[in-house]
Amino acid sequence: MKHLERMIVGAALVVSRNADNKIMVGKKWGDFLHAFFSLVKRSGKESKLNLLSFVSVTKLFR
Repeated sequence: MKHLERMIVGAALVVSRNADNKIMVGKKWGDFLHAFFSLVKRSGKESKLNLLSFVSVTKLFR
């Protein structure tokens, strides 16, 4: 979790220093989330488990 915290703080810092970095930071976050969910999906198929079903979506957006 510390790695994610550093990524979030770093992204916010980069954008707060220069708003033009929003596109670059947004692309990096989009790439990260795509890779993460692809891994979850692939792992779920291999294990025959829907790993995302273990997570409450409503809790994610509180």
